[in-house]
Amino acid sequence: MDNATIITLFTLGLTNVVTIISSIIAFCQKKHELEVMNKLELEKIEVQNSESRQDVDRQIKIQALQQFAYIAGNTLTSIESPLKKDGEVRRNIPFSTLSKFDEAYYRMFILLETDEDREIFRKFQYQVRRLAGLPKPDGIHEFDEQDSIEEAIDKFSEGYKELPLKIYNDFDDCLSICNKLLKNLLKS
Repeated sequence: MDNATIITLFTLGLTNVVTIISSIIAFCQKKHELEVMNKLELEKIEVQNSESRQDVDRQIKIQALQQFAYIAGNTLTSIESPLKKDGEVRRNIPFSTLSKFDEAYYRMFILLETDEDREIFRKFQYQVRRLAGLPKPDGIHEFDEQDSIEEAIDKFSEGYKELPLKIYNDFDDCLSICNKLLKNLLKS
């Protein structure tokens, strides 16, 4: 073999090695690019899913706020509509109405952020249940009844023909809390 043939074979071999090495490098770069793109795509999907979950959570909370306001208002209307039977005034509130109220109340209760707000809602629930004819869960003290009688006498002496129901003030407080929560949800 002469020198020209050796140089030609060496050049061909070297060219093949360089081609193979550059193909391997190109393959590794492409593989790395695809991995990076897949990783970025997965992160993008995760961000979208997270935002979607936040939107769903926000919608569930808004629905709970609306449901509480609607059902509590309907329950108060039912409480305010006594039926006269045999000359006696009776409250006729179906158990299903109270169940819906309790369901809306508990959905709303878990959204409350402060103990003060929870206490206002708890007090409102007690009043609704009491006016619906259910016993107070924590019982009645003698002083509670005495205070109520003295308050009633004071109201009658102020010129009221019918005692104003404090429950509406408490309902307004609950709706104010709902409004505050709704504003916070809409900001986020």
